[in-house]
Amino acid sequence: MLVLPVIGIGDRRYMDGGLYDPLARGHDLVVAVSCLPYLNLDPKRVHPTTRAQQSNVTPALAELRAAGTRVETIEPNEEFRVLSADGRRLLDASRIGDAYAAGARLGAELHGTF
Repeated sequence: MLVLPVIGIGDRRYMDGGLYDPLARGHDLVVAVSCLPYLNLDPKRVHPTTRAQQSNVTPALAELRAAGTRVETIEPNEEFRVLSADGRRLLDASRIGDAYAAGARLGAELHGTF
């Protein structure tokens, strides 16, 4: 599923998170950035749709790793999970500014980790 086109920034290409396979295959490093929690799920907090999506994402990431690709994941931290109501309010336009600020803080926190 491709929602947005692949874009270039400098000499790198970036694609919408809905597209993780098969274009991610064959690369040395794949950074999977998600606005939904996939690896550290608390079933009591996460919407059933997110759990269903996890059933597709987790095996795809494992397949990439098994093929020798270094896979790094960035998932929402607690601040973003609260802001997005664990993914249920991701399309709430009134939260765009707060979501951007939370993402910028998380990015700064993780900068240089890969």
